[in-house]
Amino acid sequence: MYTAWKFLVMVGNRVVSEKDTSEWSHLTWRCERVPTEACRGLNCSALLADALGYVNGTVLARIEYDGGVIDTGDKLTCEKMRIVEAWKWDKIASVRLGIVAAEMVLGIYEEKYPDNKVPRLAIEAAKAWIKNPSCAASAASAASCAANYAASAASYAADAASAASCAASYAASAASCAVSYAARDAVSAASAASYAASAASAASCAANYAASA
Repeated sequence: MYTAWKFLVMVGNRVVSEKDTSEWSHLTWRCERVPTEACRGLNCSALLADALGYVNGTVLARIEYDGGVIDTGDKLTCEKMRIVEAWKWDKIASVRLGIVAAEMVLGIYEEKYPDNKVPRLAIEAAKAWIKNPSCAASAASAASCAANYAASAASYAADAASAASCAASYAASAASCAVSYAARDAVSAASAASYAASAASAASCAANYAASA
């Protein structure tokens, strides 16, 4: 048996798959036919960041799988699967993951651009948002803005660290996926894209929010 990750959703008191609302129970095996086609069956990912990229779920599950498997790199389609452990997953958890991932590669970015403090300010702003989450649109926008720039910094660092890219690439992927999830329902896609595209806007947004927090 092997271990991987899967995101699920809560419907009432039931833990279900997002796509077909089929129910999952702790330590209970679910079995399908031996897969002959990727994505047709029980799906999971070896890396948490890949799992987060597929489903914006509210339950993170560590799962075991067995039997026939089709491996496409970022997704596994399996014959047998069961939940071993599960945790509640929310917007704050995603922002925390993005922060940790960005901090893993922040040093690489700052070594290349020692005078550019935008990624560090962005991370600080995201941390401030975690300490005092607000329903106000401005606060949500600031957090989204900060996390988006942190993800961009991590993506750059992953490229810059190609000689030792395993950790950096995972960090960039985790940050990007976490930010995408956290930004959902916080700001419009157009606004998020605008923040990501403009370093000046990101710097201003992150700095202002960090100062006011």
